[in-house]
Amino acid sequence: ALNIGYHNEHHDFHEIPWNRLPELKAMAPEFYDDLRCHRSWVALLVTFIFDPTYSLGTRSENVTQAAGREAPIVAPAE
Repeated sequence: ALNIGYHNEHHDFHEIPWNRLPELKAMAPEFYDDLRCHRSWVALLVTFIFDPTYSLGTRSENVTQAAGREAPIVAPAE
C-alpha cells in the first residue's frame, strides 16, 4: 500500500520516493528498527474506539518520554 508503514522515514527524507523507503530503512537500521509502530490499522482503530485512554488529544506514546528526557520549555513569543 505505497509503503505507508514508512512514515518516519518519509518525514526524515521527504524527497525520497515512496518506493525507495524500504532501502532507506535497510541502510539505517540503528535509526528505524527500534521505533514503535502500529502493525495493524484495524487493531489501532479498535483500540482507539474502545480504550478510554485513547482520544483525539492523546498519542500512544509521548516522544519525549520514549526518549527518556524532559520536554523542552519554550517561552511564548513576545
